[in-house]
Amino acid sequence: LKAHYPPEYMAAVMNSDAGNIDRMTIEVQECTRMGVEVLPPDVNESYSGFGVVPGEKKVRWGLVAIKNVGTEIAAEIVLARKDGGPFKDVSDFVKRINTKHFNKKSLESLIMAGAFDSMEERGKMMANVDKILRFNKQVTSDAISNQGSLFAATPTMGVNDLTLSDSPEARRSDRLSWERELLGIYVSEHPYAAFIEVLKDHVMPLTKVQTSDDKTPARVAGVITSIRAIVTKKGDPMAFVKIEDHETSVELVFFPRTYAQYKAELIDGRLLCLTGKVSVREGQPKSILVDSIAVFNEDTVEQIALMLKDGMWVAEEVHQDAEKMKRENKPRGKHVVIDLRGAPSSEQISGLREIFRNRPGDHCVQFVVDSGGRKKHIKTQFSISPTNAVVDAIRDIVGGSFVEVVENTEIV
Repeated sequence: LKAHYPPEYMAAVMNSDAGNIDRMTIEVQECTRMGVEVLPPDVNESYSGFGVVPGEKKVRWGLVAIKNVGTEIAAEIVLARKDGGPFKDVSDFVKRINTKHFNKKSLESLIMAGAFDSMEERGKMMANVDKILRFNKQVTSDAISNQGSLFAATPTMGVNDLTLSDSPEARRSDRLSWERELLGIYVSEHPYAAFIEVLKDHVMPLTKVQTSDDKTPARVAGVITSIRAIVTKKGDPMAFVKIEDHETSVELVFFPRTYAQYKAELIDGRLLCLTGKVSVREGQPKSILVDSIAVFNEDTVEQIALMLKDGMWVAEEVHQDAEKMKRENKPRGKHVVIDLRGAPSSEQISGLREIFRNRPGDHCVQFVVDSGGRKKHIKTQFSISPTNAVVDAIRDIVGGSFVEVVENTEIV
């Protein structure tokens, strides 16, 4: 059985490892396993270092563990809260913080890390950064001017409250990207968590990869957390990419061919779904040798799910090698064969599905895809009527790909 530690112990360990992203990731996962909730930073709750919420199994993120927030501004926030109680709102916070370290970089970092979420929305705060700093400068200047006067005991007396201008809310993807940039890991939520329900019937969880045998077909999804490109002995570039879902992470191997095909899509923080095979090497964690990928976000995940459901993607478990089909003498029939170069985009999927549903007929639709250097056929559930107009419309969508109408011949 794995050990269970009290929140106080985990907070102490996290303080000692602050700045070590790999260790912090492991420790946050350990907290989750033990039922200890790790909370994002908060100007009304956080101390300089990681601390335990009194009476609860929760650890609050420390202010100095936010990138660009130094010990001086962290100490000023904690002291102001100790002397005057919790900050009522952003205006109250700005009036009570008086240090040269409260600048644009530290303010933006606090906002982007979520430290003001209990007071105001991040997008609105980011749009008002300059206004907030001007207000703070005015308050500080007035306090200096009023020294020795009637207002000396109450330096902010007579200063109007800060009013923030309206602004669109920050996108979820932006908020999480900011968190990872400033905290090193995702804290308020995992970027993949919102897509679990949509994709759970179509992909396997990453935890299952570690219990799979060598060469087991794998279709998984997650967010990219690191990319390491190397050059092979032959001088060809390839890459090792780490992705993680809400539970664990796994390494993806992009050999030169697949890396050349998908290099432009491999961006830190990007969500992707992929197919490949599990690789087992002695003494190393299991990885996945990638065949194909499809990138998605909150706007396109539904399309990806439908694509997977309809069999409109390279899925190893439904692959049928063309040569094998020839040997087995598959029945003759009518088909519309669409030769794709790599995984189709979400826009192509949407356009093709619209045609397939609006032009029913007796010609089965199948795709030909390149996987591992071989041509493979994927049969879909759609049957259409391939008039000239329909075929032209399909060609317009798939661009330079090949579209062929096959009449009463075996699939080739």
